[in-house]
Amino acid sequence: MWGHAALHRIALVLLVVVAPGAISPARAFADDTVAYLRSAEGATVVERALTLLAERYLDPVRVPDLAIAGLQGLRTFDRALSIDPRQNRIRLLAEDRVVATENQPTERDIAGWGAAATRILAAAAEARPALQTVTGERLMRGYFEALFDRLDPYSRYVPPMDAREEREIRRGQGGVGLRVERSRGGHVIVEVIPESPAAIAGISEGERLVAVNGRPVGRLSEEAVYDLLRGPEDSRVGLTIRRASGPARSITLHRALVAPNTVEFGRLDRLAVFRISAFNRLTHQRLSRLLVETMSDRREPVRGVILDLRGNRGGLLRQAVSVADLFLTDGPIMSTRGRHPDASRDFEAADTDLTEGLPLVVLIDGRSASAAEIVAGALQDRRRAVLIGSVTLGKGLVQSVSRLPDDGDLIVTWARVIMPAGYPLQDLGVLPAICTSLGREILESQLRALDQGRLPMASALSGWRAARPGLSGPAAAQLRSACPPAEGREDDIEAARWILERPNAYAAALVAEGRGTAPRGTEAVASAPLQVPSATGAGPGR
Repeated sequence: MWGHAALHRIALVLLVVVAPGAISPARAFADDTVAYLRSAEGATVVERALTLLAERYLDPVRVPDLAIAGLQGLRTFDRALSIDPRQNRIRLLAEDRVVATENQPTERDIAGWGAAATRILAAAAEARPALQTVTGERLMRGYFEALFDRLDPYSRYVPPMDAREEREIRRGQGGVGLRVERSRGGHVIVEVIPESPAAIAGISEGERLVAVNGRPVGRLSEEAVYDLLRGPEDSRVGLTIRRASGPARSITLHRALVAPNTVEFGRLDRLAVFRISAFNRLTHQRLSRLLVETMSDRREPVRGVILDLRGNRGGLLRQAVSVADLFLTDGPIMSTRGRHPDASRDFEAADTDLTEGLPLVVLIDGRSASAAEIVAGALQDRRRAVLIGSVTLGKGLVQSVSRLPDDGDLIVTWARVIMPAGYPLQDLGVLPAICTSLGREILESQLRALDQGRLPMASALSGWRAARPGLSGPAAAQLRSACPPAEGREDDIEAARWILERPNAYAAALVAEGRGTAPRGTEAVASAPLQVPSATGAGPGR
């Protein structure tokens, strides 16, 4: 039973909620949103974004079209709303009723378009109940999502909180370079990132992390342990470490920006195998160190190198250029082309081939993207490597990041990647000289042809090298059908070992330098992998 005092308190609460003249939380929320959108900051966010797009976007854009496209995003929050931009006016309609009207600025008046757009957003927030619990930031996000629907999948607006987090990720996380796994006896150190504070201090895999800054971590989750290990760059953190036997020891480390280890090394007999999982700010440094160590080992000299980029989704463009440069001595690696003067650049090799010209195979698959495609394409175009696997993803657009007045970020696609042979990476990707995605039988027939000095993929590769920016989607799809995208498979490694054991076949698989000539008919491109000789010979791994 409720007591009289409790019932009295409930009545008072209900009275406060329904009291005449009180401002509802939703209404107060809407007032804050309207005030933001009508402020100078709200208008300048849109104005600055439109200015950046007009100046930097890869292809020419019309500011009025973008501004009005963004306003169509109001339908995300209220399906009754629509935008009517006819007769030099912009009308906001709710079904057939006019909610707000603005004069259309001139096409060059970007500030006017920014102000007009935010005034219409404010009018919608003020007039429509469906928008009264939507923040100004969420409305702004909806505006930009609708605007970017007119452009490409990679350009976007990042709201302030998300933008700050992404900036921290780009800068790197302050830490000590340990990866731990929880076990019955506590937290075992399963990885020590090379060149990290933990590695320099001599901490080893297999040791146990007992405490952080004097706090025992045995009962904590892995994420809670990482929260204790992370902190501002150059701040101090105390660790208590114990080996399987012996007393615990205390170590004080200075946190540093630690990038995950993306380079792994292994050997297949006398072949050196380097796997790169992504391209971060330390990828080039770690790969170059491993290459130097491998090449200086005179006890077990290697006779060939396999660079495995399968499943690598990319990363930093400059790291891709630097990694390709490790295998080249001079000449082009890639170019970028865009409308903005700063978007067009040529990247050239200017280093020493750390492998001293050893035969090189690069493994790629349908998940290899962006920076991984740049490395693979550059090494193939420069006749430095034989590519094995399937056609890659085809992500060859470069973005610039600009901070907006609200502390959000605008990410704008502003350049295309062009490979040394002249073809664009975007939507096309990189085609291997040896295709493993068409099945074992076709792979073996390709290898037999190479053993006889013929390259079955020559016609398809020639069509690839003849492609130029502006290639239509159907044309790109037909070129890609020569070696359909697929996940990496064991055949990739077997084919790599086979070709590296046969110098004549390896030489036949190196794609001729120079720009290609388009094939006479599209059927030749699509069927090229099937045009293989029937001569007998050793298949992969035999």
